[in-house]
Amino acid sequence: MKKDVIIAIVVGFGIGAVAAFAAVNIPSLIKKGTAIPTGTIDSANISISPSVQISSIPVTLEVTTPADETIITSKNLKISGKTQNNNIVYAISDFDSAVTEADKNGAFGLTLTLSEGGNNIYLTSQNENGDEETKIMTVYFAPEKL
Repeated sequence: MKKDVIIAIVVGFGIGAVAAFAAVNIPSLIKKGTAIPTGTIDSANISISPSVQISSIPVTLEVTTPADETIITSKNLKISGKTQNNNIVYAISDFDSAVTEADKNGAFGLTLTLSEGGNNIYLTSQNENGDEETKIMTVYFAPEKL
């Protein structure tokens, strides 16, 4: 392999690793409101009962475009889909990464820059409880029309 190709791969891997680390830790850095316990105070007895009970909701992730194993001629890949509202969605490829938040209807869209040839893309949706679902897809970038 040529020296510049090896350097590009190492740099790409490093950028991807940093972006993945940041994407995984972003939800924990965003503080959500917490439930305030309610209760009654008696002169001798104090009882507290929680006002909100948190249940785990399974995360669903649907990619509407592109389809898996797609061949495209544009270096920029637009990914769109649907998940639960306000989930953090991040995509990581061998060459690039991107993070976004789903809107109030659960729709999301983001763009990745592809490298020539096959690009493995890991797309993850994560809710505020840390529950997540990941889809893995491969998209091929061919700069010339076949």
